Amino acid sequence: SPFEKLQRILSLYRGINAALTKALNRAQSESTPKKLPSADDVLPTIILTVLAARPRRLHYNLQLIEDFCPPEYLRGEAGYAYTNLYGAIQFISGVDLGNSANQAPDSLTISAEEFQQGLSRCRAATQERLNASEQATASKEQKQLADTKIAQ
Repeated sequence: SPFEKLQRILSLYRGINAALTKALNRAQSESTPKKLPSADDVLPTIILTVLAARPRRLHYNLQLIEDFCPPEYLRGEAGYAYTNLYGAIQFISGVDLGNSANQAPDSLTISAEEFQQGLSRCRAATQERLNASEQATASKEQKQLADTKIAQ
């Protein structure tokens, strides 16, 4: 039903928010204020999630929700989640990377090759930050374990 589809979108949105919140706060101490993801974090993550998942008939399902969900279901957090997913789909649909290496894309001001290189650099930088964060967490846990053994 449209309501169930909307609930799945809301679940996706909440999962992305939870993952981003965890990533933003991974290397912070408990005394510092918790950072929350902004729309600038959420929308690109939804875009990458859709690209990675490649869901079938997503346009159809979004249209089904729009046509058959009562307006009150599209308010609040569920409506915001729907709007983000819809925006991500519109972005993906509108991106033209060109059909060949020699053809310049119409929708981007950089070449398809530059876009792909930038995406690869972004992924590599994210992986480096994740690795550094994991190492910091492991070092912190080792220190706590050593402090516990000394205290005993």
